[in-house]
Amino acid sequence: GEGDYFSVTTDADKTTLYASSKGDAEKGWVVKAAINDGKLDALTPFIQTRTATEVATPCSVVVSPKKWLVVSQAGEIGDAADGLIAFYKPDDGEMALKLETGLRDAVAIAYSPAKEPGDSKLYALDFAWTTPAEGGLFRLEATSLEDRSAGCFANKLVSLDKPVAMAFAPDG
Repeated sequence: GEGDYFSVTTDADKTTLYASSKGDAEKGWVVKAAINDGKLDALTPFIQTRTATEVATPCSVVVSPKKWLVVSQAGEIGDAADGLIAFYKPDDGEMALKLETGLRDAVAIAYSPAKEPGDSKLYALDFAWTTPAEGGLFRLEATSLEDRSAGCFANKLVSLDKPVAMAFAPDG
């Protein structure tokens, strides 16, 4: 792996570490490393997210409650709301789904703890480089489009000036 690491997470079993990296600006990367006996193996390139999504930088990486590797892609710096999230298979890195979010620069994503099975929600922080007043904390909600394809709606919960990271406490 190389350059500008943004986010790090592990799988549920704590056997693999994943990190998002700007790396080669033409590709963007999620890198991974095995965790053996509490020791981290070398980071190795895993997914070229920019190539897969055709959207700039992979900023945040999390593992969903259903064990998908979820990556937020910040769009090009500018006014376009071109950020998205993509879901990848953790075993081979194949992209299963990408969703436009309507956000400009989704720099952080996190799942809330589930109070009941299936109750976890996905949240995002939008840095909104060129229009910081439009940034903030959003809940990303799944939608179904008229053609029955998957969609995503970013529901703004609070305005924040240039947010960069977030995490949930176990109690939510």
